[in-house]
Amino acid sequence: MTWIPLLRCGADKVSVNTAAINEPQLIADIAQRFGSQVLVLSVDVRRERGQGHTKSGFEVNTMGDRRSTGIDAIWWARRAQELGVGEILLNSMDADGTGDGFDLELIRAVRRAVKLPLIASGGAGKLADFPQPSRREPMRSWPPLSSIMAGSPLERSRMA
Repeated sequence: MTWIPLLRCGADKVSVNTAAINEPQLIADIAQRFGSQVLVLSVDVRRERGQGHTKSGFEVNTMGDRRSTGIDAIWWARRAQELGVGEILLNSMDADGTGDGFDLELIRAVRRAVKLPLIASGGAGKLADFPQPSRREPMRSWPPLSSIMAGSPLERSRMA
């Protein structure tokens, strides 16, 4: 496994996505060998359109969002928690790159399902998209998160 040398060299965390979908036991193997705290599950999620086949309406995608799996994202988050994952990086593929803000409905659904640290990704476009104690909108409107990830706004210096 390519992640073993990384952890032996001192990496604090490794992230898995497609490999964990293809072989869920990988989550348990890493957690048992190195501890849950080193393992971040990256989950690419897209809302189903029309007649969906997942209970929640949120489907896990892989291969950079090129492949639908048919796996319910909320079920997968729960299953990964059971297998021993330590943290979830939740990527909203619908919101990613839009600059229209985070998918709070998706974040809330996953937050209700798991007790793990949760990192939200996808959708940030401006400073107002992030929870801030100084804004009039109370932070309690946001589900509890351990981190928020932002790429495009920082790359394009749009954080005004």
